[in-house]
Amino acid sequence: MGTRTAQGTRAFAHLASIIETCHKRAVSPWPSLAEVLRQRRQGLQAPPLPSPAI
Repeated sequence: MGTRTAQGTRAFAHLASIIETCHKRAVSPWPSLAEVLRQRRQGLQAPPLPSPAI
């Protein structure tokens, strides 16, 4: 199906990158993405990606 706009393509690529980075760091991406959305809705800067799990 793909995306319909250049903005949608960029958003998809960013999300895929974040999810893959979290997987490589052995961290679940979903709580991280939820926190980003929560903070951005409050007008705050997005937090950095979580550090690798040890």
